[in-house]
Amino acid sequence: MEAAIRAAGFHLHAAEDAAPRQCAAITEAWARLLGDLRHTRERPSRSSVLAMITEAELWLPGHRLLTTGSIGLMRRHATLKT
Repeated sequence: MEAAIRAAGFHLHAAEDAAPRQCAAITEAWARLLGDLRHTRERPSRSSVLAMITEAELWLPGHRLLTTGSIGLMRRHATLKT
């Protein structure tokens, strides 16, 4: 891929596997949310709980695929050579 980017006339500034950082961000965000919920006196509403479950169900498969290496997530930064 990097060779194709260069061949197309771009200068490649960065190419990295972003999966570990993305997985860490997902895990951190959920841990922070659950921590906040544990330390609040007010219980979330039923609709809020259902929305959180729905959101978790959307994130979990992607997180699992990234963690196991079944899919990848690459970050590339390139600019057109002048």
